[in-house]
Amino acid sequence: MVPEQCGTGDVFGSSKNIAVVHDINENRLPAVTSFDVRVGKQFQVQVDTWNIDFDVFNLSLRTVLGRQYDYRRTGATGFNQVLEIMNPASPASG
Repeated sequence: MVPEQCGTGDVFGSSKNIAVVHDINENRLPAVTSFDVRVGKQFQVQVDTWNIDFDVFNLSLRTVLGRQYDYRRTGATGFNQVLEIMNPASPASG
């Protein structure tokens, strides 16, 4: 990625910083995937039907949702650092 400035007709600023890349897909994130599991049991008590289930969400554990693409950033939130992940595996029952 090569940072450059270009002239614009913007009244708030005559030039803007832009990123010039050779391959547009170079810094894209992969497709977001999530693997969830549910186990349930349905049973009938007299005239009522009951359903008990147990869920586990996001078994892939670490799905990246966002990265830092500002090349000027440094440190923990510097360029190409993970900014947001999907919650790790979390069980739920109901």
